[in-house]
Amino acid sequence: MEHYVCEGCQGASDTAGVCTTPACENQGKDLGACNCEGGTASHGKESTDSSAGGDTPAM
Repeated sequence: MEHYVCEGCQGASDTAGVCTTPACENQGKDLGACNCEGGTASHGKESTDSSAGGDTPAM
């Protein structure tokens, strides 16, 4: 389901618009379209956190 996400605070909306979160660095900026499955927290973007583990099998 398409929705719109702020790149700063990751706030999501069902309709296009701008971020309205007062403490967000992107407040007033356009939300980006997102079409991730199931509304996941990453909104279809890969995590850059290398400490999150991975698919390395245990020995």
